[in-house]
Amino acid sequence: MALGLAACDKKVEDKATAAATESTPQAQVAEKTAAQELVFPTPNPKLLEPIAISDKKSATGLKDLQTLNAFWDKSEVEGNKIKQAFQQKVRELGKDKEALAQFIATEGQKLIDWNKQFDEQLAKLNIQDAEVAAIATRLSDYTRFGTAVLQANFGVTQQASKMSPAEEQALYAKMKESAKFSNQIVQGTIIPAINKLVDKYSK
Repeated sequence: MALGLAACDKKVEDKATAAATESTPQAQVAEKTAAQELVFPTPNPKLLEPIAISDKKSATGLKDLQTLNAFWDKSEVEGNKIKQAFQQKVRELGKDKEALAQFIATEGQKLIDWNKQFDEQLAKLNIQDAEVAAIATRLSDYTRFGTAVLQANFGVTQQASKMSPAEEQALYAKMKESAKFSNQIVQGTIIPAINKLVDKYSK
């Protein structure tokens, strides 16, 4: 996968008391700042725009489509293994926020690294067809958005013990919104474009 605290306005009589009462609000402000820094990526509406697919075939279109599909299928199998193992451990830890934060800190980076590796390998496919390349670009944008969401999600989990219930609920709502947007990119633009190309080159 943060504190609105009331300020202390109690009067103090000496410097020692003042220092003691000021230390708590300062700590609270620091925690609030850390929580507010958990920024989720802003969804780009352009990523939900349809990918244009014409009726014209290109010399490399079919080959490039097959290359992209094979790469994505293989990567999806590998990625799902990593994600499922990760999610299983998260479920096992349940509501133990401290243990979950420690797990995220040590294992979460593996998911982020896998996403980055996927994006790097995608760029090396050397796709020539403009339409298939447009799909690959959208897939890359989707992956980068997903990586940023992962990083924010992990930040929420690691900071959860410092959050108020309301703040935690608000951030988890953002997590759901981001996941929904990611799904819309794939289901609403990438897969329809691939299906259109499959239909075109199967004729």
